[in-house]
Amino acid sequence: MSKFTSQYVQLLKTESRISKSGIKSRNIYRLSVYKDGDPKSVKRFVFVIGIIDKKVHAIKLNDIRPLDFMNLLFKLRDKRIPIDTTKRLSQHLIRLPGDGRKLFESYIKKDTKLYSKQLNNYRTYIIDKISYVSEVKFENEVMNSIFRISNTETDRRLIIDEEIDEKDG
Repeated sequence: MSKFTSQYVQLLKTESRISKSGIKSRNIYRLSVYKDGDPKSVKRFVFVIGIIDKKVHAIKLNDIRPLDFMNLLFKLRDKRIPIDTTKRLSQHLIRLPGDGRKLFESYIKKDTKLYSKQLNNYRTYIIDKISYVSEVKFENEVMNSIFRISNTETDRRLIIDEEIDEKDG
């Protein structure tokens, strides 16, 4: 199991299986079955950056500290849209082209906490080889805490730490 997988499990709520055609950029998914290779883990969480030519471009979240990923989401939030925990994550984020280039170049590539050679977390998946995928969402309280405008990074860190500690027992 990767470094932060158990923390993501605690922050994310029950997932719902979707068809591979339902994969959209700027959402979080768990890939369980991928024909002919990776992922072998049933807890492979990915944030889809974009989809180009029937290939999903994503960053694997398992090796990224949840707080660092939450800070990215806070930067990407479209503040004109009210928080609604029934909506997909992508509906709360600024609109970017579906190919993911701008998202990657402007937000992810520049942040070594999210993407680096050491993390080795950039992934490309051929859609036709994905057999089982689930969309995952944040727990309502966590999502509200991530996107609350008055939250500072320190506030978000405390909220995330508290959420993880509560579930650890």
